[in-house]
Amino acid sequence: MSSPPAPREVTGFDPTRKGWYHGGDLKGMVSELDYIKRLGTTAIWLTPSFKNKPVQGLETLFPSAAYHGYWITDFTQIDPHLGTNQDLRDLIAGAHRRGMKVFFDIITNHTADVIQYEQKAGGPEPYDYVSKSAVPYRDANGNVFDDRTYAGTSSFPPLDANVSFPFRPVNPAGEEHDFGAVFEIPLADPAASLNYIIHQPSGDSVPATREPGGDRSFVPAVSPEVWIVSGDPTIHTSRP
Repeated sequence: MSSPPAPREVTGFDPTRKGWYHGGDLKGMVSELDYIKRLGTTAIWLTPSFKNKPVQGLETLFPSAAYHGYWITDFTQIDPHLGTNQDLRDLIAGAHRRGMKVFFDIITNHTADVIQYEQKAGGPEPYDYVSKSAVPYRDANGNVFDDRTYAGTSSFPPLDANVSFPFRPVNPAGEEHDFGAVFEIPLADPAASLNYIIHQPSGDSVPATREPGGDRSFVPAVSPEVWIVSGDPTIHTSRP
């Protein structure tokens, strides 16, 4: 006997309710490319398609699913609700054969809620708005600094999650495997240098430079793009 399907609180799938996955995937689009072309379509704009945390808000009165694609946990994988990375390749190849372009909607300023905040002794309550003038950034030694001073440079003060910010960032139990994401920043000019300062949870500042002959420790050898592993909420870049 087969197991009963997992509940919507796990899968996010409930076509009877608003705010949940209703179905539809990349293979379905591939099967309808001829029809889409006959409509006069010249380009296909996909919904944000990276892997998402399926459901959020279970502790509230209004939980919902990531049908919108804004709760990303992995910028390298297609969400399994929609298919696989190969399904995306097949869609793009099929659309191109028919003279259609494919726009890939990449949301880099929204991710899943896998980082929470704790109040520090004497500090503001989490989620209150706090300006930099009221509570400025501090380095790991507690010295005040302005992050704008380091924009475009190859240096950045070491940070400490317990010292540097108004709230203490934490990764709640059960969210460990959703913590961190990988994202890609393509370069218009592959010969141009592009510097990053990546701050690790330890507070260490790690330089990453994309330039011919430079430090390529954060760059795949087969790719002309810069990749940054954001496993820590204290990441800063010299150019977003």
